[in-house]
Amino acid sequence: MIYLDNAATTYPKPEKVIETINFHLRNLGGSTGRGQSQWAIEISRKVYDVRTKVAQLLGVNDPLRVIFTYNATYAINMVLKGLLKPGDRVILSSMEHNAVVRPLRNLEKRGVELVFIPCNAEGVINLDTLRNQARQGAKLITVLGASNVSGTIQPIAEIGKISYDNDILFLVDGAQLAGFEPVEIDNWHIDAFAFTGHKGFYGPQGTGGVVLSSRLASLLEPLIEGGTGSKSEEEYQPVFLPDKFESGTLNSTGIIGLGAGIDFLLENGMDTIASHERMLRDYLIENLEMEKSINMFGLLDSQKTTGILSFNVKNQDISTITNILDRVYGIMVRGGLHCSPLAHKTLGSFPYGTIRCSFSHFNTQDELLYFSQSLKEILRRG
Repeated sequence: MIYLDNAATTYPKPEKVIETINFHLRNLGGSTGRGQSQWAIEISRKVYDVRTKVAQLLGVNDPLRVIFTYNATYAINMVLKGLLKPGDRVILSSMEHNAVVRPLRNLEKRGVELVFIPCNAEGVINLDTLRNQARQGAKLITVLGASNVSGTIQPIAEIGKISYDNDILFLVDGAQLAGFEPVEIDNWHIDAFAFTGHKGFYGPQGTGGVVLSSRLASLLEPLIEGGTGSKSEEEYQPVFLPDKFESGTLNSTGIIGLGAGIDFLLENGMDTIASHERMLRDYLIENLEMEKSINMFGLLDSQKTTGILSFNVKNQDISTITNILDRVYGIMVRGGLHCSPLAHKTLGSFPYGTIRCSFSHFNTQDELLYFSQSLKEILRRG
């Protein structure tokens, strides 16, 4: 099988990740922050080590500001629902994923005002419009770091400066950005950076989190409250980090596996992996651009995108093509709207969506050549 759906989750996972998880499950019992046993202390130390790795990789000066959740969607909901009140104004782009749009639409029904900033047909936000809206005031600006549909990378540092200059909190959906591009959370004035562990970090599913600024952490109400392993004599939630936002048993096995994924990323070089994915994207564009029936979406300049390419085929049903690729040729891609209808409306691919190919360290040119030949064979057969 050829796997080209790494924007959903990277596969295969590095052998180091599998071995680390296997060792943890076989050799370490207990739970982080619970008890004084040797195993509990060892697991707590390992989880803290992963906090430190995430903090260093994302440009954060305090590992305790790294809050572990189970995915980026959970982290985003935690921020939006713990912060926003009726009457608050939120500025967001027209490329946002449903992880942001759906909770905001629910909050809109409760009195939160939403202001959408248009992106161009390549998915890039209009900074002048954003700047003008920011001057009118808002509680929060939320923008995805990179599109899961087109791979378009937004100018996060510039948006952070706009938010900072106008005293507006700034949330970044970093699900597609973390592990692909260097991120400097503190220098870019980011108050909340949501990340997932199973994509660019090459970790297991069920891992992720959010990095909070001290300012936002003090304002944010916990979405979930309960046992933290600390201050157990008190009936109220602790107010210090990370315990304020980490109730219940953490997925310590997954988090330790995430740490191994980050090790893999750093050992192979984040820039090296990103360059490889961009090379594959360029190679696929080169192999498809002469097909007149194929329409590619987003930026064609791969230096401004992640390793994602989306396209559709004139007068062809997307689900039929992806089914044939899977069942006949053994190629797994993703077709449809990718949980991002706003992005598809912006790019001009709504309502049918696109075929999305997304790459990782483990993909090769030979795989993409086979994919291109298989797709062309399907199109010739009609």
